[in-house]
Amino acid sequence: MKKLIAGSIIAAVLVILFIYPFSKLFIMSLTRNGHITLKNFHDVIGDPHNIAALFHTLFIAVSVTAISLITGILLSWLITRTDIYLRDFFKTALLVPYLIPPFISAFAWMQLLGPVGYVNKVISAISGIEKPVLDIYGPQGIILVSAIYTYPLVYISITNAFQKMDPSFEEAARVSGAGIFKVFKDITLPVMLPAIGGASIIVFVTSISMFGIPALLGIPKGYLVLTTKIFMFVGSYGTKYNFNIASAISIILISIGVISLYIQNLFIRRERFIVITGKATGFSLIELKGFRIFATVVVFIFFLIIVVSPIAAIIITAITKALGLPLKMKNITLNNFGYVLTKLPIVWRAIRNSLFLSISVSSITALMAILFNYIERYTDLRGRKLIDYIVSAPYAIPGTVIGLSMILAWIKPVFGLSIYNTIWIIMIAYIARFMIFPMRTVKASIKQIDSSLIDAGRISGASQKRVLKDILFPLIKPGVWAGWFLVFIPALTELTLSILLYSAGKETIGVTVYNMTQEGLILETAALAFIIIFTVLALNLAVKKISRGRISVV
Repeated sequence: MKKLIAGSIIAAVLVILFIYPFSKLFIMSLTRNGHITLKNFHDVIGDPHNIAALFHTLFIAVSVTAISLITGILLSWLITRTDIYLRDFFKTALLVPYLIPPFISAFAWMQLLGPVGYVNKVISAISGIEKPVLDIYGPQGIILVSAIYTYPLVYISITNAFQKMDPSFEEAARVSGAGIFKVFKDITLPVMLPAIGGASIIVFVTSISMFGIPALLGIPKGYLVLTTKIFMFVGSYGTKYNFNIASAISIILISIGVISLYIQNLFIRRERFIVITGKATGFSLIELKGFRIFATVVVFIFFLIIVVSPIAAIIITAITKALGLPLKMKNITLNNFGYVLTKLPIVWRAIRNSLFLSISVSSITALMAILFNYIERYTDLRGRKLIDYIVSAPYAIPGTVIGLSMILAWIKPVFGLSIYNTIWIIMIAYIARFMIFPMRTVKASIKQIDSSLIDAGRISGASQKRVLKDILFPLIKPGVWAGWFLVFIPALTELTLSILLYSAGKETIGVTVYNMTQEGLILETAALAFIIIFTVLALNLAVKKISRGRISVV
């Protein structure tokens, strides 16, 4: 009887959070006026604007993947395998772009490379050309900012693979007289191909899922991708069958992601045979000799351009009295920060909402992860192996698609319960989106625990609740906290789900920043953006320090 009750509760949770919303999305894509039809897909394919959005999505994703691969591989090789100066500094500093929410990065580069941005002002002052030379809006800007956000994903993946790779082949080649770049081209790259392929799929899927960057840099130019197209269909209440067509576009986007992840699994399976030793026993760094200073200078300049300059642009904008004024002491003010924090009540409301959501969702997902992993490993509950697959699926699905599925699921009351236009629908969407993080960290911790400890507790007469509280939880606490923080930080600044699901009074920090940019409150947005960047970076550093480097967003 207890198993039946427990199984029913788990099934109900999975249905509410995952199965029901996505089944509504699938059904909506295949129906019109209550009848099954493929008309929605026909209309999507038959509209040249939708085909253009699909082409834009694939073009952006392929371009971002290529740039991120080249950048991430070279940086990883230089910092992991060579004797470049400032290696320890670069290891952390080059990951900063991934810590900054993508829509904040887009806003920062708008201040830097926009038509009235600082770079265009400098070019105009030097050359006398009044017309802006650079324009961040459109595909080139989306590709640039997206690649800056995603290259750390490649850097992390390739660095991990480098650390597992047996270096004896490279060392043998160098002893035989092969040059640094020949060894890299003929030995390192071929051996790393599976890891490179896996990283490329991660970047590709991330790129097709992005909303904040293409929304800020693409919509003003009329350059739409599938995620922004879905967003516009959902908001176009005057368009007939808008939800049906948006659902059909979502299914197409999901299909692209699923195919990509299937290809990634092929790379992962192959990588087991390529990485010979599992973890390298140690290797000598490649001596760059005459190139050492040059390589260090190049990487440092890259750091200044990619990391420092956009943050500096936000700071300069935030402390300027008015747009267009030169950076002089008489034009500097902190009033923009005061205005944001004291004159805009929506900001504090958004902060309260985001803190409530991030703390609640982090705690709920951590507790659920403990329960789900315990059931999967230590019980014989029927269907327990499916839990991980169901929970993992939403992370491979774009946030706009999850948001749309939640709208379709809860736009009407269910069993008399209505959560549409409330903060609870955002919470459910966050749980579905971020559940994978604590599931993975807790699972990794549980795998390290010998099952004999649990068996001993049961033999001693302890109940399952007592075993969970006194034996399992203390041993997996580091994994639980890791999962908690991995949810808390991105949930604090989330935009993609919130922009579709929020209602008046339920704005989040991400929604507030986005709306302020649309309203032209540039100085105030810059001030709030700087506060967000400082908070996110400080949180990550604090977590790393407290956990002694064991927990980090990247």
